[in-house]
Amino acid sequence: MSKKVLSTIVILAGVVVLGLLLLYTEPKAGENVKSKNVSSNQTSQLTTDLSFYDFGTISMKNGKVTKSFKLYNNQNSPVLVTKVYTSCMCTDALLKIDTNSYGPYGMLAHGIVPSVNQEIKPNQESSIDVTFDPNAHGPAGVGVIEREVSIEQAGSGKLILNIKANVIP
Repeated sequence: MSKKVLSTIVILAGVVVLGLLLLYTEPKAGENVKSKNVSSNQTSQLTTDLSFYDFGTISMKNGKVTKSFKLYNNQNSPVLVTKVYTSCMCTDALLKIDTNSYGPYGMLAHGIVPSVNQEIKPNQESSIDVTFDPNAHGPAGVGVIEREVSIEQAGSGKLILNIKANVIP
């Protein structure tokens, strides 16, 4: 066997092993991953019970899906939420503090991000409802999608929530 054929076999075997490792370490549909309360290299004053949610396989014909993420202020002082935005126009986020709702907030519009400027007091109940519309991209929007929602706070970085879905017609 020539060196070229042997090298090709070794490289292909490595690619297969790497692919299998990625397949088995990725969260499965419907499986949730607990938050480590730190996101995007910046420490957030807000924490969450869940920073990633996989909707699994969803159908375009069934329409929008929503997941509510709990937000916690474990600080001794209020946290000012300054901005909320999503990574795509197919996703929006609705901030809920007690019985009040703010938004929905969507993708950055050419650098313009509407201000939120709402306080979450210590131990105050709050959440953010993330809605994904599988029809937003039309027939070409099938397959696996991954989207983010960023929640910026005054002087303390941001908390990022992630969703994933496998879109079918």
